[in-house]
Amino acid sequence: MWGKVVRYAEVTSTNDLARDHARRGATEGTVVLADWQAAGRGRLGRRWEAAAGQGLLASLILRPPAAAAHSAWLTLLAGVAVAETVREVTDLPAGLKWPNDVLLADRKLAGILTESSRLGDGHLAIVGIGLNVNQTSDDFPPELTTAATSLRLGSGREWDRRELLDDLTRRLPSLYRLLLDHDSEALRQRWLALDQTIGRSVTVEAADGPWQGRAAAIDDHGALWVEDAAGEPRRVLAGDVALRFDR
Repeated sequence: MWGKVVRYAEVTSTNDLARDHARRGATEGTVVLADWQAAGRGRLGRRWEAAAGQGLLASLILRPPAAAAHSAWLTLLAGVAVAETVREVTDLPAGLKWPNDVLLADRKLAGILTESSRLGDGHLAIVGIGLNVNQTSDDFPPELTTAATSLRLGSGREWDRRELLDDLTRRLPSLYRLLLDHDSEALRQRWLALDQTIGRSVTVEAADGPWQGRAAAIDDHGALWVEDAAGEPRRVLAGDVALRFDR
């Protein structure tokens, strides 16, 4: 049943706990929610830190078919759901940076971490979401004060995390259904409506070293196409992309 929420005050990682619940038979659509996590993860091994009780820290259990379990769209559709929820609930102009960041005024508001694996005869995907809700500037470590933001910092007021979670869990099933129905064009259009990446100068952190270019398009598989310094299009499906401010 979609939207079943299992709540904890403190965990090591909501993704790890969601995986444990899934192995014990938790149904698809179950959400593991925590007020604080001691070992939260971001992409590429980074830590995800959130002050206790100030963020929305949740992991969604999915049991997709094999192709969907490893699709880039799993992460992208979660970003769409978060950005749409922020816009609906708070009226703040949240947008998306490929592949997994939700931005507000070019600062990171939320991140998505999807981890897929085999489970028995099927597949398991855990979609972790960390949304900064009521943090003040004092709640971020010094190295993040100019890079991160929260709904409170963006609006000047506090927000009800339960209202945000309710809206988010209402949006996710229909977006997930688009993935299961192979409707990549509908997903792409939903993502592009919130895009803050295409047309921007970017640095791509690739396995063979960083390179720079201009983000040009998102394809049907959720990959980013970037025109390099020579004007040649290059497909980026993995790695990190940082916005540059020369636009």
